[in-house]
Amino acid sequence: PAQLAAAGRHTDTQLTGLPSPTSLQHLRIVAGQPPAPGRIVLSEQLASKLGVKTGGTVTVTTSHTSRQRLTVSGIARTLASQQAFLPQRQAGTLLGLTNRATSLYVAGDANVASTLRADPAVARVTSKATALTSMRQLVSELSGLITTMLAISLGVGALFLVSSLA
Repeated sequence: PAQLAAAGRHTDTQLTGLPSPTSLQHLRIVAGQPPAPGRIVLSEQLASKLGVKTGGTVTVTTSHTSRQRLTVSGIARTLASQQAFLPQRQAGTLLGLTNRATSLYVAGDANVASTLRADPAVARVTSKATALTSMRQLVSELSGLITTMLAISLGVGALFLVSSLA
């Protein structure tokens, strides 16, 4: 974990190091440029929370480094609201993970996944199909919850209407 600060505001963030060039994870940059040394890309939500735009500066603080000022090179549309993206080497240095990775995206078939699962240094392997299935299940569960909440709201509204007519 890391903390970002700008203009008197601060928040926790998840720093993600991206290799150059990225071939398996593409940022949907809505303003500015991809991350580069000394430059960081923030999620839209994170940029809004900190009140910064491209060209602005943020201060990154981690438990492994002193504070480092970075220029915001871009704003990305992401699902995770607290994400920030840096070049892989710079993220590794900031997080004390130089020349190490905490997660990887790998393109491969079932044989590649099987080989990775057999490696004791690999904690978990998730295929794209499994991730998509999990995401669909989550969306389905959330849709059911929203439907339930809507039904409850309609019921309460109907009770209020009936009681106000009496």
